[in-house]
Amino acid sequence: MEFKIRYGNNFILNIVFMFIAIVFACLTYSSFKTGLMRYAYIGWIFIAVLRFYAYYRPIYLSIFNKPVLIANEKYIFDLSKNIKYYWKDIDTVYEKHSYLFIKLYRPSDYLNKINNPVKRVILWITIKSLPKKSPYFIDTGIVDIHPNALLEILDDYSIQALKIENSLNINKL
Repeated sequence: MEFKIRYGNNFILNIVFMFIAIVFACLTYSSFKTGLMRYAYIGWIFIAVLRFYAYYRPIYLSIFNKPVLIANEKYIFDLSKNIKYYWKDIDTVYEKHSYLFIKLYRPSDYLNKINNPVKRVILWITIKSLPKKSPYFIDTGIVDIHPNALLEILDDYSIQALKIENSLNINKL
């Protein structure tokens, strides 16, 4: 099942904030000509670039009308982060503060699937320092479905995946 992007308040405000930061940077540059404040625009542009970096994939998916999340009996594919979680690797999925946290049996196996070295190091530190907390999550604020309904759908798919895995194990015997 494919889920499209939802244009919620948080998503819209983060996108608008990128442009506000750039406009504010341009306005403050002309106001502060002396001292350290003349470099304030660099900070605002840095914030705008960080926001764009965090939201470039959801923006791309929304422009081209692509799904942001795909779930079936084999995997959960979060296209906004480009990570595919296979049901055989998932221990539990739980919802907290409009995020679906995915607890994996071996979370370090998914580190190699992350292309960004900075994100990989941050996740590695999180896994080592907080072993009970899952660093893998799906932002349900950008998925066009209520988090509880999404959790029920994912629960149904996990049951189907378990049945398929059990039938494969029985056939091997």
